[in-house]
Amino acid sequence: MGKMWRIKSKDGRIWGPLTQDEVITHIRKGLLCGDEKLSEGESGNWQPLSNYSDFYDEVLSVIERGVSSENEELTDTDVISKIENPSTIDSQTDVVQLMGQSSEEETTDVSKNSDRSEGVENSNLKEPSSSKKPGRALRVTVPQSQTIDLKKIENPTTQKKKNPKIVFYFAILIVLVIYLLLDDSPTLEDKEEGILIAPKEFTSKLSKNKSEQKFARALQLFQRDTKNNYIRTQNELVNLAEGDSKNAKVLALLCLTYRELWPYSSQTAEDISVVSKVTQRVGQIETMGTSSDTCRVVQHLLAGQFVVATPVVNKVLQESPEEPAFYDFKSELMAEKKDYQTAIAYLKTGYNLWASWLKFQRKEAQLRTLAGQFSEASRIYRNVLKEYPKHALSLVGLGHLEISIFGNYQKGVEFILEGLKMDDVPPKLDSTARVAVAGVYLKTQNKGKALKFVKEAYVSDPSNQKAKKLLVEIGGEDVLKDIQTSDSRLVAIGDQYFRNGNYLAAQAEYKAAYEINKKNGLAALKAGRCLWELNQSKEAIEWVKKSVQSDPKLIEAYITLADYFSQRFYFESAAGVLRRALKIAPKNYIVFR
Repeated sequence: MGKMWRIKSKDGRIWGPLTQDEVITHIRKGLLCGDEKLSEGESGNWQPLSNYSDFYDEVLSVIERGVSSENEELTDTDVISKIENPSTIDSQTDVVQLMGQSSEEETTDVSKNSDRSEGVENSNLKEPSSSKKPGRALRVTVPQSQTIDLKKIENPTTQKKKNPKIVFYFAILIVLVIYLLLDDSPTLEDKEEGILIAPKEFTSKLSKNKSEQKFARALQLFQRDTKNNYIRTQNELVNLAEGDSKNAKVLALLCLTYRELWPYSSQTAEDISVVSKVTQRVGQIETMGTSSDTCRVVQHLLAGQFVVATPVVNKVLQESPEEPAFYDFKSELMAEKKDYQTAIAYLKTGYNLWASWLKFQRKEAQLRTLAGQFSEASRIYRNVLKEYPKHALSLVGLGHLEISIFGNYQKGVEFILEGLKMDDVPPKLDSTARVAVAGVYLKTQNKGKALKFVKEAYVSDPSNQKAKKLLVEIGGEDVLKDIQTSDSRLVAIGDQYFRNGNYLAAQAEYKAAYEINKKNGLAALKAGRCLWELNQSKEAIEWVKKSVQSDPKLIEAYITLADYFSQRFYFESAAGVLRRALKIAPKNYIVFR
């Protein structure tokens, strides 16, 4: 007898067992659209349908040729919309603009290292044993779903008579357990710290007093301007938003928190979706208002859409000049143009309105470093550390200045290692700091320590060309080849090439990222976008297909396919793709647009 399969839909419904042929028939009829989970037999683990190539190939075939005509007898709820795909079409598609390709960089880059190396003794350098490894991209861990076997129920007549109250409470407990086990939506406990979390629609009503207490706590954590405190802020605000669903102020602060966590996140389609959902939600509460403007600007900035964000920021600053967060937004827009003095001026105004948020001072120190105002930058970093000695970004920034500008190597290394061990530094700044430490050890002829730190620097940020060059100089090409790079790091390199218009180099990085992690649908989609820019439309469609296969919930992939069908005048096919997208995300405003 062949394998038997159970199927679980995304809303938790389970049916089966079915034979392999029956599963394939369900796909062809449109009953399955690719985002379900399968379990082999009664006790197998639930795995995404896309993990089984035999089944998912059928899903892709349905996309190409349309759903079997037998689906006419099925209900509207169960049938997946047909995707008409003319036989004359030969792998042609497009890729639309993707969100999240440009993130806020919290990087302090002192371009010229001092050559003041005389008199530095190797014995003077002490490395704390608790120093941690390079910063890692944040990730989500979702436990395997489970089901309770309800088949083996004893005959009631053979059971002993039970207390009715006990039976009643036990029944309630069973219902709760089944609900929790079948609920696939990640919870705060399911996710590792740092991944972006969207609040659920509504859980339980919080009292006004409780809401105010939680918001005050979240605000206090937010103002400390460290990764771990932003994570704790997010958890507080998500819980608060679930119990106070109409509070736009809570959602606005949550959007600001997403922005600060963005450099630490994997910046996947899931992270993009979280920001989008909260932005839509606050827009439903107040169509025109500062809270909705806050979330929209955050979404634009995270997507690198500075031109779109600018008029919104300018409007709020003109109409509501007392909103401090918008001075931070404006500062970022000015810094993007390398107008550091104007950017600093906006930060100082924001600081006067909200002095408790340490970011205003920390960011000013970073911008003054970029502007060559090193002494003032050092003074500001030290002020921040007086207020909050565990501020990792200020420790690292100050240490970098001590090494690269002032020649205080021992102090600089101590500051940097103290900051890095808190695991609170974004990958790019982490990499820059480790290169600085490696340079000090190299000056003292300690190549072993230098190689250790420059390896960690390259792993933390493979796009750091200085780290790559130094790594080859110290350890040779073989050391570079031996280092395993994560897919998220390769995507980051690809994004850098893409922003510079080097599509050929970018597509190579995206393809390499996909080869490391075949579930990275965003990498495949970005590869397709680059190929389209290079006029390789046939290969581009193949990579968009891989994107859909790898991440069936990546709506951008469906929109990409539909957009290019329409540009090729295959309007019926484009409509079919969009109908399929609406099945997956019925409330997605981009699909409706």
